[in-house]
Parts: sequence; C-alpha cells; structure tokens
Amino acid sequence: MKTLFIAEIGNNHNGCLDRAIALVDVVKECNLQIAKFQMRNMDQLYRDRDVEDLGVEYTKDLLGKFNLSFAQHKKISNYCKSIGVEYMCTPWDLLSIDQMEEIGVKKYKVASADFNNILLLQ
Repeated sequence: MKTLFIAEIGNNHNGCLDRAIALVDVVKECNLQIAKFQMRNMDQLYRDRDVEDLGVEYTKDLLGKFNLSFAQHKKISNYCKSIGVEYMCTPWDLLSIDQMEEIGVKKYKVASADFNNILLLQ
C-alpha cells in the first residue's frame, strides 16, 4: 500500500498569494503529493452578534487577515495542477464547498469542529 503525504498549508500563507505559491513549491521540492489549504467565506461563517464573545472576535479578526479569496484559491489550484501537486482544501461553509466544486477539488478534509455539522457533511 502506498503512503500518501499531505502538506497542511492551512493559513500559513498569512493571506499572501505569493507565499501560498512558494509553499506549494516547497511541497513539490519535498516530493509530497498534496497541498492542503482552508477555504472559508467569512460573511457566511461568522455573523455579527450583539453578544460580546471576545474569543470569536479575536479568531474572526485573524482569519479575516489570513483569508484568501476564491480567485486566489483558483490560482493556487491551477498552479498546483501545472506542477503536478494535488490541491486539497478544508471547507468551513457551504459556499466554500460550491466554490471548491467549481475549482474541481477531488478530496475534502473535514475539520474536527465540523464532525457534527450535518448540513456541511451532506
């Protein structure tokens, strides 16, 4: 049985397309098969709330800064294809799944926080 190596890039690109591409280059240099990212639609995933929840606010602020647009994910996916690395992604919301389908993502990784998110899993 062949071992499949997945490079978890996640948000380590810090919202920078050039850094994301450079990380994919490292994946290729290391002879890994898959580069995995995360895709989230901030408006769909996080709603403005009247209730003070600083944990969510800190997370939302950071994720917003590190978030890549759909167009950027598309560029990364195309770049991955051009160098023989599979682009993989973790969707955090339904819109991201639709966008990943448009890109042609073959494999999804479900975040452990979404194991009981029946709507997302369906």
